[in-house]
Formats: sequence, structure tokens, C-alpha cells
Amino acid sequence: MKRGLITVAGNIKFQMQGFGLSSNLTPEDIRFYLMYWDKIIIPTNNLIHFGIPDEEDLISSKALWRPRTNHVGSFSGHEVGEAIIKGQSEIAELMLKDSKTDWVVHQTGNQIFLPKETSKYNNTIRVDLSGALPVPNKDANINEILEFKERRSSELEALHSTLDDLYKEVLTSPDPSLEAKSVFSRLNKEIQALEKVSGEKYKKTSKFDLSVELNLNGKDIAMAGASGAAIDFLSNGFTMPIATTLAAIGACVKISGKSTNTFSAADERLKLGYISKASEVGLVQ
Repeated sequence: MKRGLITVAGNIKFQMQGFGLSSNLTPEDIRFYLMYWDKIIIPTNNLIHFGIPDEEDLISSKALWRPRTNHVGSFSGHEVGEAIIKGQSEIAELMLKDSKTDWVVHQTGNQIFLPKETSKYNNTIRVDLSGALPVPNKDANINEILEFKERRSSELEALHSTLDDLYKEVLTSPDPSLEAKSVFSRLNKEIQALEKVSGEKYKKTSKFDLSVELNLNGKDIAMAGASGAAIDFLSNGFTMPIATTLAAIGACVKISGKSTNTFSAADERLKLGYISKASEVGLVQ
């Protein structure tokens, strides 16, 4: 199955008046999306258009689609920011009906902001993978990354599959013994392998953090309780976070639980949304 990302053209921030775009996407952000997802959607609108790095090359390679959403009326200040996240939700509602692609909503920063009319509060488990995913630096050619992905598709698919398995393990057994599970050993090996082949191709790579919010429904809570996890969302949430280090790659996995705003159209899916940012690890040779 293809994997798709529906994101926005910058870092959304909530301010006193409402939402705003605090910074634009960087070339590293674009290379991160391109490296780990097959299809990228970044909506634009009739109010304001934010260009992104390498936009024309990405569109011509069919790796990027920039659908335009239309908003009626006069808009100013924070209302433009609200229109951006509404446009993202509008496109996401359409794309999540596609059974051939695993689409997920994404934003950069520390959390996902969503319009009230297309979201609701849900109990979730959040998995933070810090300083783990290698990404070619800003000078890497877009077409070369696409060629690299094609040659190394087996390594990339193995990583995605193991991450999906990790998320399922976390839902069914979010306890301190998780680090002893075989999925962590697989994740270590697969990221190591990807780092090696990336290093052979690119002189410099950066590291990215990736967080995913997992859908914790009533059945999942019962499963987690049966495994010994202490869950009390009505008062203090999880007794976690649990943190474990992927020693071979110098990365960290942290697991926590909370009630947060989630995209309503994704209610039946394992992954409610992705959050990413460049890791403080910075550039590695």
C-alpha cells in the first residue's frame, strides 16, 4: 500500500487571536516528507498562497499535489491561519476515503491544530521517536531522492512496517517491558541499515523526530488494562511516560497518554495524526 501525507505549508501556532503560520517549510522538511512518504499533499487556498521549496520539481515528478480550497468572505490576520487548517481538514476528509493509500494528517511542531467542526477530543497514546530518522540535507537533488527511494524501497517498507507493528504493540501493551520486545530490536536494525545506505549516497544527513497519536478506543483500553498497564484518563491520564533508548542508533522512544483534539474522519484508523520536526541532534557526517 502507498503511504500519503496531508500537511500544511508551514508551522502552525496558536496565538491569543487564533491560528497563524509562524514559519515556512524548510528544504529539510520537504526532503523528510519525500523520503518517507509516497504522496504528499499540501493544500493552498484562494486567500493566500505560500510557496514551498522545490515546489515545481515536486509537482512535475508527481510526488506533490497542491489542491486549492476556496473560502468566501473577507479574512484578515488569524482568520487566514484558520482557513489553512480548515483547508487541510477538507482535503483530508476526501483523501481518507481512498482505500489504496494510507493517508495521515500531519503538521510540524509539537501538536496538531484542527478546526472545531472536524475534530473532537479523544483518549490517545502518543509515541515519540526522537533523533532517529535520517534525511538527506537541503542540497540533495529531489530526483536523486526519488531514485534512492526506488532502489531502497525494501528497507523503507521494512521500516514503515516495523513502526506500524510498534504502534500496535504499544496499544496492546504499553508497559515498561515494551523495550524487551522484538519490535525494538527490529527497529534498531532497520534504522541502522537505512543510515548506512543513506550515508553511502549522501555525505550529510540530518535527523528528524516523528510523533504519532494512536487511536485508543474502548476495546484498546480493555486490552491495555489486561496487560497490566495503569490507565486512568478520568484523573491523571497514564502513569507513563515510558522512555527507552534505541542504543544502536542513539535514538529515544517515549510513550505517553493524554486526551487531545483529533481528526474526526480518522476515527476508525490506528494513526490519528503525525507530528514532526528536525531533531536537535542536527547534522551528522
